[in-house]
Amino acid sequence: MATATITPDQNAVIAEIFIAAPPTRVFQAISDPAQLPKWWGQSGLYHVVKSAMDVRPGGKWRSDGIGADGKEFYVEGEYLEVVPPRLLAHTVEG
Repeated sequence: MATATITPDQNAVIAEIFIAAPPTRVFQAISDPAQLPKWWGQSGLYHVVKSAMDVRPGGKWRSDGIGADGKEFYVEGEYLEVVPPRLLAHTVEG
């Protein structure tokens, strides 16, 4: 099950998903730059080809990908809160 909420001031989206896997394994999958490109994306829409992460509050992250149209793109941000294995909050720009 997944939920998403936009904050009242409309400057953040808070998403929560439930995954049938141990929290430690999920945290590894979303915080390891070698693992993320193996699964992040949507068939027919885009896929990630490279990811870089400095997983700590104030650390930066960046993911490079290719869209369905063949165009390259990237998204990046900064980690706000990191509480392994339960919380990974970050900004998104791109």
